[in-house]
Amino acid sequence: MTEAPPASADCTPHRLRWWIAVAFAGAFLLIVGARWMVVRRFGNDLPFHDQWNAEAVDVLRPHWSGGSIWPGLWRANNEHRTVWTRLLAVGLADLDGQWNARTQLALNAVLAALAALTVPALFRRSLPLSGLALVLVVATIGAALPLAWETAQWGLLSAFQLLVLFGLAHLALTWAADRCDWRWGLGTLAGIASLGTMGSGFASALASVALASWRLLRERDASASVQRFLLLTLGVNLALALVGFALVAPAPHHAAMRAHSLFTFLRGFGRVFAWPETNPLFGIAFVLPFVAVLAAGSRRRRLEKPDAMFGAVLAWYGAQAIALALARGGEPWPFPPRYHDLLALGLVLGLVCLLRLFAALRGPRTMLAGGLVLAGWLVVVGHGWHARFTEVRVNQLLEQRAALQVAQVNAVRAYLTSGNRTTLVDEPATRFLHQDTNLLADLLDNAGIRAHLPPAVRFPLRFEPEATESRNYAAFVVPPEAEQIYRAAAWRVTPTATEAARFVSEPIPAAALPLLRLRVHGEVRPGAASLQTVDVTGRIRLQLERALVSPDR
Repeated sequence: MTEAPPASADCTPHRLRWWIAVAFAGAFLLIVGARWMVVRRFGNDLPFHDQWNAEAVDVLRPHWSGGSIWPGLWRANNEHRTVWTRLLAVGLADLDGQWNARTQLALNAVLAALAALTVPALFRRSLPLSGLALVLVVATIGAALPLAWETAQWGLLSAFQLLVLFGLAHLALTWAADRCDWRWGLGTLAGIASLGTMGSGFASALASVALASWRLLRERDASASVQRFLLLTLGVNLALALVGFALVAPAPHHAAMRAHSLFTFLRGFGRVFAWPETNPLFGIAFVLPFVAVLAAGSRRRRLEKPDAMFGAVLAWYGAQAIALALARGGEPWPFPPRYHDLLALGLVLGLVCLLRLFAALRGPRTMLAGGLVLAGWLVVVGHGWHARFTEVRVNQLLEQRAALQVAQVNAVRAYLTSGNRTTLVDEPATRFLHQDTNLLADLLDNAGIRAHLPPAVRFPLRFEPEATESRNYAAFVVPPEAEQIYRAAAWRVTPTATEAARFVSEPIPAAALPLLRLRVHGEVRPGAASLQTVDVTGRIRLQLERALVSPDR
């Protein structure tokens, strides 16, 4: 590993540290804001695709039916065990009172910003100020551009962000010191948690095994305490890697996507490092900084703590690249957008490698050559970003997916209104919710799922009077802004002070009004509606002591 300039570690002036903190905060807000804008414009309340199996079937239905969610937490979703994503779905649904994909997408944007800034934050001290600024800019642009646009419409994709956060936390805490202290314990817990993110969650354990093995071979003269630390770290992480590998589930329906030859594997591996370009040949050039940094570190007898940690992170990303090439190398087209956040992280790691190599250069000619290489790298990356954003027509793809989700919402609302399953069968878009429309209908009929459906598929309330013991009331007209009714007031536990559900009757003597009945068409949660009597001036004349709401559906 090339040595970083030592002056940037603890000698940073106090005022400068504040400016660095402000820069990180600004980058975080910029990424979150950019992603929230995409969610607001193209997102949807209705959960999408695998969410109906991985969340509704596996955890939400048993949770709201009084059962245990434990078996469903570890159930395979394709090759993955998305434990934390399912726990987030349950927690957000309970906190929000509804199973709303838009809430998940808003949280995913925050997780994406944290994941994108993890590498600049971990290695900020090993970079000069100008290099840190460049890394921060590249990381921010890579995460703020809507190239990973699927994450703005698919709540389940928090698994990609959690994979990065838990994996890098595992490495950073495990190798923070050469002793098994509280940081090592937290790092081990993060490594265990990483197994519940995606199928490649054990990559951080593999990276720790590789680093511990290398250090045991190279640092034979280390103290007994360091040797014990390395042996324990090797043993624990080897066990984690074996458990993680055993947890990877077979997915026969993904067989066509996998690399089925050395050529398809190398093509997929090249695409990982070539991103944002799509030609695998760019991957040959982009992987060279990784190889050079690892080769330089392997020649050294002893590594400093930041260098060892950086080597572990590079090994972790290399394992992720191998896993992605194996799983998706058989596809002749570029990787789907959901992988782009992980690929952007590799881009940032490549830039850090270039800057570390550049810092080790001596002499004006070599520094000029290094500067030209760095400039060329930035030009290629900028071209790739522009190509991915324009040639792929991100806005058009987002609009197409948004239109698909509108069709899904209409079909689900039609079924909820009529109970006719052909409304789901006849709409091809519902296949992207669940391929088995009968199972989808069963889920929508489940009392717990139906009670927590998001506003997009709830239909407006319709009130009509019934005969009371005193007289018949004239029919009341439903306000034209009915769509606004259920969004603004009808589905809140504490209704707002609106006129959405206000009806005026003929003047009636109080003595002739023992009972008032209103028929409600729609779904009203218990406690979500209340009744008051109001006079012509708008003042509450009589607070009804008891209001029973009994929907007809």
